[in-house]
Amino acid sequence: MANHYIAHKDEWKMLADIDYFGMFVKAYIPFNAWMNVSYPALHTDRDKINEIKKNTNPFRNKICTLLNAVNQDGVYFKGLIGELHDLLENHYIHNQDKRITFTCVTLGKNSQNIAEDSYRGIGYRVQYGNGGGGNTQTHVLIKNQAGNAIVSIHQADYNIDELKTLPDFIAISQDDRKNRILNCYKQVEPYISKDFTAGFNINDERQFYQCGNYKFIKEEENIAKGLIEIIYNMRNSLFHGELIPDNEANKTYGAAYKILRVLIDAI
Repeated sequence: MANHYIAHKDEWKMLADIDYFGMFVKAYIPFNAWMNVSYPALHTDRDKINEIKKNTNPFRNKICTLLNAVNQDGVYFKGLIGELHDLLENHYIHNQDKRITFTCVTLGKNSQNIAEDSYRGIGYRVQYGNGGGGNTQTHVLIKNQAGNAIVSIHQADYNIDELKTLPDFIAISQDDRKNRILNCYKQVEPYISKDFTAGFNINDERQFYQCGNYKFIKEEENIAKGLIEIIYNMRNSLFHGELIPDNEANKTYGAAYKILRVLIDAI
């Protein structure tokens, strides 16, 4: 005889789980409303997010305050950042085919579009665009001692992986020359990225924030910019249908929701 008391346990277990996708959306709505009211002259969400990242405002200020707080609220908030980092490392989420991670966060546009180097009379130069908007062409140039071009590579856009596969780059016989060009190339990357989990002495508590089980570099403004970028990218992945809504993704959005829920009290 069937036990009718447990026949529907799986269905009830599904209902017992919190829908963090929906909770994230509910927390993002007041943030989105505040953003639109605060920056009416900006026409796109991306422009508004960039402005929030770049300049002081209640939302960004709250992040910085909690990062430096040594009380229970500060410890809790930093723990949430560590939780989100752990979940993003163990369950990849993408926005426009780019993985969302604290180990490579876009902080903003790079103001440098030309990088140069010279060694033993050989000149190296990489230029991205022309310093204005819309031009994405990248020009790689190596000149000899007489000032004549011995390598000249044009690309339609900035793409270091593509550069490494081009015949003219492969034909450069000296590794030092390749490395100098690559170093210049990285300096003009259109957007500045940051790994928050590296670049500091892990034995010096003055150089890092303890975020749960993880250590993040003690750069409050950069972490604030990065966290805002990650929240926005997670919003895009969810809203644009790129996200696969499985159980692990739900847990990841749970950590993002908890962070967002703390921050919206400031706006």
